[in-house]
Amino acid sequence: MITATATPSVITRLNREWQARWAQHEYDFPHGRMTCEQTLQIVSRREENADAVLRGLLTSAAQDGPNDTVCARTALQIILPRVVSIAAQCARRQRVQHAGVYEEPLAVTVALALERIKNAPLHRRGSVLGNLAMDLLKLSLAYYNAADAEIPADTTDGAMFEPRTLNELARIDNEVSPTEAATQQVLALAAWARDREVLTEAETSLLVSYELANCQERKRLAATLGIESQALRLRVHRVRQSLRQAVQTHALQRTDLMPQMAA
Repeated sequence: MITATATPSVITRLNREWQARWAQHEYDFPHGRMTCEQTLQIVSRREENADAVLRGLLTSAAQDGPNDTVCARTALQIILPRVVSIAAQCARRQRVQHAGVYEEPLAVTVALALERIKNAPLHRRGSVLGNLAMDLLKLSLAYYNAADAEIPADTTDGAMFEPRTLNELARIDNEVSPTEAATQQVLALAAWARDREVLTEAETSLLVSYELANCQERKRLAATLGIESQALRLRVHRVRQSLRQAVQTHALQRTDLMPQMAA
């Protein structure tokens, strides 16, 4: 169960619906017949088949089948803790940028999560849950950045800026620029670190927000956290150090990543 004081109505509604309509009901999932709650626990506890179970849920959710709705709803409940974390981050950004105006980013993030669940690219390597969470973070930040962007209007024909639709954002995987390739590398590394519990949710969110931000956005991030820019840089440096050490340790444990010694 997820709780939050910032937006209790949305969280309470989702949790009540889960308990009343889904949790104890059995369905024929791709991994076998069981209750929705049992399926959630497999992934949440990171059991051996957790990745395969979530992949099956997302595959079924994307298809027009008898259980696509239940698979999508179960996947949403699985990722709900990350939805809350991402929404909280977006809420902090909104309060800084709009002088306290708060427009329920949790509801927006839930909608983005459901859409991504039904259109998740499953061809990529790495953790399915980690990739899904990082995709959602990327989409949420892009959504609010697009909404806040100051785009010069074309006065010759009265053209108006419209934020990119989610479908256009989803096509990003197939249209990779050098900048986007760097972004994907950051997100992939963050997903790896979070999936292996190298970094906490807060540390992952901080690292991604900082690495993908420009100078002004980093100043706003520091203001959001209530610290000076120098303190923010030091905090990010400590996170980078933890991540660097974890990557080095992982490389030393992987014989296939070690340089081959001459015979």
